[in-house]
Amino acid sequence: MALNANILFELHENELPEYPQFPLTFEKEGHHFEVFRAYTDCLYSAYGTKWNGNAAAYNGSLFVVQDHRIRRLSPLETERLMGFPDHYTDLPKAKKTNRYQSTGNSWAVPVVRWIGNRLIHENRLGINLDSFQFALCARSVRISDTQVFYDFGKDIVPLENGLSLNCSATPENCTFAGMDSIVSPDAPEDIYISPVGCFGIIRRKKERNLKINARLEEVLLSISSQMSPEEIEKRSRVQRRGRFSTPNEAKEAEVQKCAACAGE
Repeated sequence: MALNANILFELHENELPEYPQFPLTFEKEGHHFEVFRAYTDCLYSAYGTKWNGNAAAYNGSLFVVQDHRIRRLSPLETERLMGFPDHYTDLPKAKKTNRYQSTGNSWAVPVVRWIGNRLIHENRLGINLDSFQFALCARSVRISDTQVFYDFGKDIVPLENGLSLNCSATPENCTFAGMDSIVSPDAPEDIYISPVGCFGIIRRKKERNLKINARLEEVLLSISSQMSPEEIEKRSRVQRRGRFSTPNEAKEAEVQKCAACAGE
């Protein structure tokens, strides 16, 4: 039974840094920015079209406030978020939706690079865990005569002769980046969210009884208040919203459904 740790783990050689506290408000190139979380949710492929009715719309992780106006991330910013070079998806005839689809649900480039380097340098460490069975006995569970399960957890695992394995979520020699390195001041105008759009997010939050980032709710309410409720209603597209409709709409739909069944 040979257990090769060269690909899965790194030798622990350096003190692992703590995840830094990035500011949620900052200045960049003469513009004022505010973000709602220091890290983001998963960037999904439908971000270009379904940005206002999912988890990211309520925890605020994929929204940016720029000069007191709220907007989505731009295609350029999603490229940076996933580790792609700037304008990597800016191909001829590619629409913004196509660019969002290309970066959404993709693999983060730094992660793929790290895994690739581990595969290339597989034999660099030369660690065979069979040699450290005594040191790992507290973490082992024998499954059969030939199989042993090792529970490495998510921490630093001491071996012998001063060697340790880094099994944590923080790689050796890692670097951190905050949203201040992701955002770009020259975001296109059409990704800013209007007062009607801000009101729509708040409305869906109430209808679905969802929790929302407190600061995000403040910003959405502030921007939506720039337009009167009458004007918002006038500009809103009237549509039924299925199971997420208001109680009166849901009751009316149920009555109509029963009436249709009775007439059959």
